Amino acid sequence: MRKVLDKLFINKIISLIIPIAISVLLYGIFLIFKINPENNYMVFVTPIVTLSIFFTIFLFIFIIIKTPLFSYELINLVELFLLILFSVSTIVGIIILISSGFEDFAPPYCAFPLGWSAISWAHNYRKTPEEEILENRNKPSIIKTRIIVVISCIFFVSIFLLMLFKPIDRKYDGKHKELYTTAINSIPNVEGFMYHGEGAFDSVIYVWEKDEYGRTLFTYCEDYSFEIYSLVICHKYDNENVYFYPEVNYAIKLDTSNSVTGNGEDMEWFIKSLSEQFYKEQKDVLKEYNDWGQPINKVKCVSYIITNEKKIGKDVNNFSEEKCDQILLDYTSTIYCPNPETGAHRTNRILQIEEEGKILHEIFGLHRNYDNKENTLYITLWIITDAKGNYDKDTGILVMESSTEHEWGRPTVFDKNKVEEFKRVNGWSYKYCTE
Repeated sequence: MRKVLDKLFINKIISLIIPIAISVLLYGIFLIFKINPENNYMVFVTPIVTLSIFFTIFLFIFIIIKTPLFSYELINLVELFLLILFSVSTIVGIIILISSGFEDFAPPYCAFPLGWSAISWAHNYRKTPEEEILENRNKPSIIKTRIIVVISCIFFVSIFLLMLFKPIDRKYDGKHKELYTTAINSIPNVEGFMYHGEGAFDSVIYVWEKDEYGRTLFTYCEDYSFEIYSLVICHKYDNENVYFYPEVNYAIKLDTSNSVTGNGEDMEWFIKSLSEQFYKEQKDVLKEYNDWGQPINKVKCVSYIITNEKKIGKDVNNFSEEKCDQILLDYTSTIYCPNPETGAHRTNRILQIEEEGKILHEIFGLHRNYDNKENTLYITLWIITDAKGNYDKDTGILVMESSTEHEWGRPTVFDKNKVEEFKRVNGWSYKYCTE
């Protein structure tokens, strides 16, 4: 087994450089194409996680090499096992990334190729086979202990790697996929999942009532604090598609009186209780706008394929950080913000895309306003562009937030009438159904 390992690592430079090159290539593709711009934290987390795993594996192999407790036969076994584990993980990881168009990118995908480099590096510190034969590491008193230790280490390292391999699952696994699809395509700034920390949980849906023609009135919530929720009407659905009136089929509520948090599991009872008053206040207005109790008027509906995840096409033209900074600076110049920061951008994402290619963007940033004392101005802008990223500087920007106070992690609660007018002025269109 030692001869096999020596042959695998016969060229020390290649065995180190090629895995590093694969890792850098995967990371570079993610950076260049920015497949998933909503996960900008991946840019910073990936190198940290990758290097941590690299040095963890190296130190693990290096320690067992230098510790007399472990026989060289067991060291060979450990090295070979980890080589197979990292090789298979790298191949499977690359297949998953290619098949998903890099949408499922996660830091471990870059770390797996480096496992080979870490083992190769540690292997260089081993003695020659002849020297290892002369060294007695097979005393009966330590054989039993070493076996237990090695098996335990292999087990825990395997579990650790398998846990890292699975990216955050943002898909909806609940029982109302047709209503979920209606909500994520109706409300512009929803994410499609309940986010908390590094975890993603199912959005919460509670059905209030249905009419005789198939319309469904329901509450949708993806806010972990349950402070923001919406009433939504789905007009009809079949096995493949949902149908609804755009812009007029939802109402949003901000309720800061709630102090309960949850992860979306078995929380229908809670969102029912929390949103019941809002339902009573808004149901008649929503029903009037959506022809409740009347035959379905399909020509007023738009249609979307039923899905369990909100996705934005990977080829859609998103803003660069430099472009976001410039747009934010242009805005602050209109409100006479003295000494604004040149790098105001914090996050940006695409909210919606219409049939003719127009894109609704959201940019969030902040500026320090130095006027006797330091004040921070938090800014959220919505911008409508064409498919190439061009927009009207007079009508193409809607200020959603411009305040010295900001609740981090809370999505913007907006006046939907203003958003509807904003879309109309900028030529936003829908592909309505035909009879």
